[in-house]
Amino acid sequence: MTGEQFVRDMRPLPDSDLASIRRERAMGYMDGVMDGTVGLLWCPAGQHVGHELSYLAAEQMETLPADQLKKGAAPLIVAALAKIYPCPTKERMS
Repeated sequence: MTGEQFVRDMRPLPDSDLASIRRERAMGYMDGVMDGTVGLLWCPAGQHVGHELSYLAAEQMETLPADQLKKGAAPLIVAALAKIYPCPTKERMS
């Protein structure tokens, strides 16, 4: 799935079977990306993470240049998640 497809599929469109199927597919894709990267690349720190996060990620991705949205959605989603829920930085020992 490209970033372009993810953003398109997450747009609030009039309810139709196709829009519902696309939105469910995008949310499932997002769930997989989240599951594989939580605690490594983004850290919700025990906060509840709901489906609204899919919409927030899509909103952030909409601000990207069109050429970036033609790339795979996973790294774009992870970048959005890391912006919303950054992982704490580890202090270096001196």
